[in-house]
Amino acid sequence: MRQKETALNAALKTADTRAICLALDELVRGSSNVSILAKDAEIDRSVLYRSFRGEKGPRLFLVMKVLRSLSFQFVVEFERQPKRIGPNRFGQGSKTTPHLELRDSARASAKFLTRAFESFDITEIGKALETVLRAQENVVEFAKRASLQRSSLYRSFSQRRDPQLSTVVNFLSALGLRLAVIPVSSELMYDQFRLE
Repeated sequence: MRQKETALNAALKTADTRAICLALDELVRGSSNVSILAKDAEIDRSVLYRSFRGEKGPRLFLVMKVLRSLSFQFVVEFERQPKRIGPNRFGQGSKTTPHLELRDSARASAKFLTRAFESFDITEIGKALETVLRAQENVVEFAKRASLQRSSLYRSFSQRRDPQLSTVVNFLSALGLRLAVIPVSSELMYDQFRLE
């Protein structure tokens, strides 16, 4: 278990979607019984085999379901404080947002997003990602730094959306954050399954 966690976290640290997908694919194929894994993750086995082969990678919720079936969950870790971007000269100088602390502190954003990932609720995770996005002073410049389009970011994190893994990885990287995995205790997994 520890070896799988280390290998997956090493791939997640690269913030390279292809490397992450290769590590996930290796984890799936190295599973003792892929059919049982697919059943636990509520994913068709053929879909599971194909999921980690695309250019952008799978949707976030699919990855979360696979990880949960492997007894892991995502957390968001602090990597570095991102370079400050000046205010948008065309927009408001100071935004009004209920989570203004998320603009200036990558550590606060990591804690906020980790709480959302712990819920295993894709709607709540999307809301948290959108809140962090809206807290940014200059979203246009931020989107450039994330190598994404501003409208694409807003669309990806809107309610009832399941963003691509690559979008989340690029977004977090631009914030100075990254995804990581931790083992899920069997008691917590039991509670999550019971709640659904």
